Amino acid sequence: MLKVVDRQRVAMDFCCKGPTTGILSYEAESAGAKVYHCPLSPTHIGFIKGVGQIIRSGGYHIVHNHLENYAGVGVYAAKRCGLAVITGFHNTSFPAQMLPELPLLHKLRDFYGSFSIRYALRHSDLITGCSQAVIDFLKEKYNLRQEKGRVLYYGVKVPPQKSAAERDCFRAALGLSPDDLVITHVGRFLPQKNHMGLVRVADKVIKQDSRAHFVLVGDGPLRKSIEIMVEDRNLNRNFSFLGIRDDVEDVLGISDIFFLPSCWEGLGLVVLEAMSVGLPVVASDLQVLRETVVDNDSGILWPVHDEEGMAQQILELLADPDKRQAMGAAGRRVVEAKFSLDASAERLCQVYEGLSHS
Repeated sequence: MLKVVDRQRVAMDFCCKGPTTGILSYEAESAGAKVYHCPLSPTHIGFIKGVGQIIRSGGYHIVHNHLENYAGVGVYAAKRCGLAVITGFHNTSFPAQMLPELPLLHKLRDFYGSFSIRYALRHSDLITGCSQAVIDFLKEKYNLRQEKGRVLYYGVKVPPQKSAAERDCFRAALGLSPDDLVITHVGRFLPQKNHMGLVRVADKVIKQDSRAHFVLVGDGPLRKSIEIMVEDRNLNRNFSFLGIRDDVEDVLGISDIFFLPSCWEGLGLVVLEAMSVGLPVVASDLQVLRETVVDNDSGILWPVHDEEGMAQQILELLADPDKRQAMGAAGRRVVEAKFSLDASAERLCQVYEGLSHS
């Protein structure tokens, strides 16, 4: 996004609340942005003071707040400095991700989150959601006012398609054979992504087609338990765990199907990334994914609880390369028309310019 937005038009800098600035901070800085580090402590006092100092020293006009469960503190910090504030939401659920389970702590967090989010919705100048499903969720659960909500779709790069030789070479580097039919999943190992369901579906697929090979990209607290589940079912030869990668585009580019059996999503950005490389999608039939995937055209949406049905949809696609190619081409056209980086950047700039002129 930063690489396609002219800083003479909109100059974006970033403030990170976590223990570090994260793995993308270098990319942001290389694109000309400043990256500040302001850890969010339990009392919030240092964070509020730190954000205030950043705002006052930087000459900023708008704060785009992306703290979700902690959204209220970001809005409060911005409003103390007299700035316009946009609060962005990226999901239709904000569960605690702490492991092991700590029920009382989770309840306290949920209580805090409800207050924080309601405060943010009331005091923000504008609320953005990465999909209509997110805006609808905020309206239903938190009574977001109609006039405050706006859909702000993400965008992805549309890369050149790989040649057959490039695909074969990269597959070999990953230890995959030319005969493997590769089903790829990208996502953190968290309950939301439903890796346990993925393994159960994979088991059914592999029993009927031993060429099926499931490639899992990502890391997270549930990874070890999923690796054990795969081993217990004797599926090791048909699974690859790649961990965190900086070449996800290449991994998707050598795959045959992208599989996303999530329990919920905010937009499912990785679905757009898969579609951008011409990959057919099999995914959960979620309201949000209907905004990006045209069922039976660019992919297949199936009820997440029907694992037998999901397995059959994957098997049918594996058996029909022409259908896979047609679906992949349809998905790529959708991304080019609606979800490219240029289209997303223009939408974002218009939001900022509209708020600054109001």
